[in-house]
Amino acid sequence: MRGDPSMRDTNKYCAFHGEHGHYTNNCNARKRHLEELVRDGHCTEFVAKKVIQQIEDRDAVAKEPPQKVIRINIILADSQESELTTKERKRKIAQVTYVSQVTTGVPVIADTPIIGFQKKDLIGLDLLHNDALVICIQIEQVVIERVHVDEGCAANILQLSVIQQMGLEPKISKLAKSLIGFNGATSITVGTIDLDVHSPPVVCSQTFMVIDEVSPYNGILGRPWISKIEAITSALHQKIRYPILGGDIGQINSDQAMARRCTAQGLKKSKQLQFTPVMQATDEAANTPSRQASPNGKEVATSK
Repeated sequence: MRGDPSMRDTNKYCAFHGEHGHYTNNCNARKRHLEELVRDGHCTEFVAKKVIQQIEDRDAVAKEPPQKVIRINIILADSQESELTTKERKRKIAQVTYVSQVTTGVPVIADTPIIGFQKKDLIGLDLLHNDALVICIQIEQVVIERVHVDEGCAANILQLSVIQQMGLEPKISKLAKSLIGFNGATSITVGTIDLDVHSPPVVCSQTFMVIDEVSPYNGILGRPWISKIEAITSALHQKIRYPILGGDIGQINSDQAMARRCTAQGLKKSKQLQFTPVMQATDEAANTPSRQASPNGKEVATSK
């Protein structure tokens, strides 16, 4: 019987435990013991059939598998799987089939603090908004601004110019890989580099794909980093929270103003790109006068 014996009610006695504290009829341990005896086929002559049926029905419900909810898959692009064979990819998918199913009734393991967000976390933000998570974070010994935290990205990415400013270009592993975007567009990386990412007091090593592309962001921290520090992100609250030792919670705030500047810069650059249909480009080339040098050194316009 649990609890301090000196604090028990001496007016109540349990014959099952042989101690004071509660009545025998209210003893949960006695009830569980009797149910186990009934399940094993003992003492059934002393138990009503209705009660036995209730115990059996409850056991049957407990054995039913958790309810499964259908999930619609999204488009994924994991550059790390580009070197896997078809058989290895199928095996990897089979290994995570159970994890990818949404289930109900899963017990909560209280080994880390519960991380969540409240309405008070919206104080100081410009609402309503649809801004991305853009943070300032220390990588190695350099603090880098305009880093996009993106759960939809299967890789960590850094701009080549950033690596050059850090003085770490010689450490790049010159192994080109393909990064595939949502629309199927492919970018070839310069290589990869392993760097320490600081989210105080947590420091973790991450592999970054190095690219040399025009982008409003200096880099992207994707799912590898988010999963490594067990972070929970909220674009609505513009915050990233993660567990730290001692049961506490660390937090990184997104820069909402910077996120909007990055979005505006990205939209501006996209509008500057002029795409000409192939046929139209051919026609324009045919109708555009060409320049040829005349014997006297002057250019003369000629039509094709």
